[in-house]
Amino acid sequence: MYELNGDEYSLEQLQSAAEKYGMDFDSYLETMKEKGLVEKTEGAVANDAAVVPGADTDLASEDTSLGSRLYNSFQ
Repeated sequence: MYELNGDEYSLEQLQSAAEKYGMDFDSYLETMKEKGLVEKTEGAVANDAAVVPGADTDLASEDTSLGSRLYNSFQ
């Protein structure tokens, strides 16, 4: 899982975005890292994040507007 500006992206989403912009994945990933993209390690919690037992983990309401957010970050 990756994070950029507080938004989370899967590897598949990043691969799709790289393809959309006609870039190989490694080049796209390096460019996005320069823009602030970070890889999140499993089990890591941000220092300012609250851990709430029983928190809603339903992904049905997940924001799927990946294209515009990654595009705006890419420029």
